[in-house]
Amino acid sequence: MGFKIGLSAVAVQDDVVGSFWTNGMTQNLVFLALLLQRVRIVDEVFIVPMPDDSRAHQPSEVFGFKQLSLAIAIEQLDVIIEVGMRVPNEAVETFQKRGGKLVSYVAGNSFVMNLEAIASGLEDRAEVLPPFTFDAVWITPQHWHTNYSYAKYTKSRNTHRISQIWDPVILRHGISRIKHNFFYKQRLKRGCSVGIFEPNVNVLKTFHFPVLVCEALFRRLPEAINHVYAANTLHLKNNIHFSEFFGSLDMLKANHVTAETRFPVYELLGQFVDTVVVHHWENGLNYLYYDALYGGYPLVHNSEFLKDVGYFYNSFDVQSGADALMCAWQTHDDNFRHYRDDSRELLWSVNPDNPKLQQDHADLLESLFSK
Repeated sequence: MGFKIGLSAVAVQDDVVGSFWTNGMTQNLVFLALLLQRVRIVDEVFIVPMPDDSRAHQPSEVFGFKQLSLAIAIEQLDVIIEVGMRVPNEAVETFQKRGGKLVSYVAGNSFVMNLEAIASGLEDRAEVLPPFTFDAVWITPQHWHTNYSYAKYTKSRNTHRISQIWDPVILRHGISRIKHNFFYKQRLKRGCSVGIFEPNVNVLKTFHFPVLVCEALFRRLPEAINHVYAANTLHLKNNIHFSEFFGSLDMLKANHVTAETRFPVYELLGQFVDTVVVHHWENGLNYLYYDALYGGYPLVHNSEFLKDVGYFYNSFDVQSGADALMCAWQTHDDNFRHYRDDSRELLWSVNPDNPKLQQDHADLLESLFSK
């Protein structure tokens, strides 16, 4: 018999579409479940919604995942992986006493968020460290640098770096809801219509540097920029810093940049946006990047993990960013086939169907019971 695995999830998510596109953790939950279903030593994968399991967990229902209450999970499962919610202390004690293994899955930059919480006096945003020891910690690559030591000394000495996982299934679920053609089309020689989709909820990913990259190219060659749509910023319009920052832009004076509300990427790509510009700090793998590459869009980025795809520029180097954006504008259409092939190779490396990813997770699961 193979393992029975449970993934913890936030219980109440009535807006199923919104839950996919306003919280990367929901996508992470889906992708991990899809992968574990394919692992040879796993019999069943369950979603364990907390703290309220009285209603169906709608994101899981969309993909046919089975749901299990926490009470049954601690009695029947072999492994529980904390993805979206912390398992209560008393449940962990019972679960581990009967031989169950508890894994902390680090898919967000917990350490940096803790720093922000301390600096800003927002204690409710800091991670609550439990009194028990996890049987293992799994950290995705973009968070390894900042979270490895923190996790090893506060959660478990058994700490491992694991692969990022992505599948186009959620993106395709969104594409099925729109009426325009999502996939990239040639620009017909006009300037770039840039989409900036950073969430602006912490210091890891904000609008600042992508906007500066576009501004630098606009000042160098105005015809290279058709328009810049800064999504997820409209709620900041009364913020003094935001107003001063935007007020300093030549693009604003020329009406080439606008603050926009939050949009799922598929609503803007192919309809208003033909180029995506991003910038991260200690968060170099984001589902947005995969979404853009899957659609064939030029991705202008500073992710050291993706140097072989898209248009890479050096972090916090605005001229390097402007050069990359210029290259995307001038060469993308001519080099599209090569770009698409490189993107497909990268996307396969993180796909749940990839046998290497399946074997890596099988090895990690087996190691939980090897001691």
